[in-house]
Amino acid sequence: MRTKDLKFVIVNNIIPPYRIPLFNNISKSLPQKVNFLFLSDSEACREWDLKESIDESHFTFKILPKIKLTWFKRRFTSDLIINYSFIKYLKDVDAILVTGYNYPTYWLMLLYCKIFNIPIILFCESTLLETGSLNPLIIFFKRFFINSCKIVLVPGKSSYNYIRKMQLKNSHSIEFASNSVDNNYFQTRSVLEDSEKRKLYDKYQIKPTSTVFLFVGRLAEEKGLFNLINAFALLKKTENDCHLLILGDGPLRPLIEQQVQSKGIKKYTTLAGFIQKNTLASFYGISDILVVPSYSEPWGLVVNEALACGLPIIASDKVGCAVDLVTNENGLIFESGNENQLYNSLVYMLEADLISMGKASRKIISKYTPEIQAKQIVNTLLSVSGKSINEYS
Repeated sequence: MRTKDLKFVIVNNIIPPYRIPLFNNISKSLPQKVNFLFLSDSEACREWDLKESIDESHFTFKILPKIKLTWFKRRFTSDLIINYSFIKYLKDVDAILVTGYNYPTYWLMLLYCKIFNIPIILFCESTLLETGSLNPLIIFFKRFFINSCKIVLVPGKSSYNYIRKMQLKNSHSIEFASNSVDNNYFQTRSVLEDSEKRKLYDKYQIKPTSTVFLFVGRLAEEKGLFNLINAFALLKKTENDCHLLILGDGPLRPLIEQQVQSKGIKKYTTLAGFIQKNTLASFYGISDILVVPSYSEPWGLVVNEALACGLPIIASDKVGCAVDLVTNENGLIFESGNENQLYNSLVYMLEADLISMGKASRKIISKYTPEIQAKQIVNTLLSVSGKSINEYS
């Protein structure tokens, strides 16, 4: 087969802003060879600006038509959807890459690929750390899907260990495609003028001298935010010059507001709501430490963002990326749900050399870029067609 005849399809659930740089780089490496399919334009639990994502997209894509089963509510993401009219995009392709197995459409595509002998590649972020990962029925179906794929791409060690545990067939392989965000974007936009910092401090009633602990994510049960609030309230009993900045929205916001009030830390806690990508870096710029206390977090791209902005990290051991991105040089890992360990981590950071830790963060994340991840994915796509990226270029 001639290289110019190659044709690939990459399927993702939605158009997420943090994946746009990756998709742009893939398209740049394989011009006019990759078609991106998205199962939906949005998810019920997301408030991203779709127009901003589309404006920044430099790749060919199609949002598939869908049927939304509103009677079936999913716990962590959106309503259940089933897509149709997608087979025409899969005809005569050399390989299909899907970014999960949690939607019926992924399974329909898997069936199509098995019938027509099309190699299917899975990008899998699942880990053994996730809630429900030991359910026998779920394991059965996941193992079937995984073993039906030619290659499984994983972002890090936690997902690699998970796939190994799934008893992948010997004829199949596991390859790395390290998760990434646009490091340059976050690094440059997090560097603020003093006047810009003052505006944010004033708007959110944060003392400029305070050590700011930052949380970024959905206000949902699996994020472990109640543990963080409890640990921070304990910290405030002895340390006055610190502040908790919470970015995000979700179903637990009323309960979180009540807990902040009942713990007597309302004056030292800011719930800023959901923040779009174009202003998010500014909040990293006024913060000192990112805290990710999740009970379940397949990867945690907020850690990538924070590292690019030079922040140290406190992460629970249920955060998938922690084993890859958090070391004793740039952060701490605590046992998920252990408020005492989390409290001790907060205390430690108040006396730590945050500047040195921030430098270590930037050094670590420099190896996780959209360009590197795109090259890893492109290499995998070409390899199933008997090509290499060097041969193609």
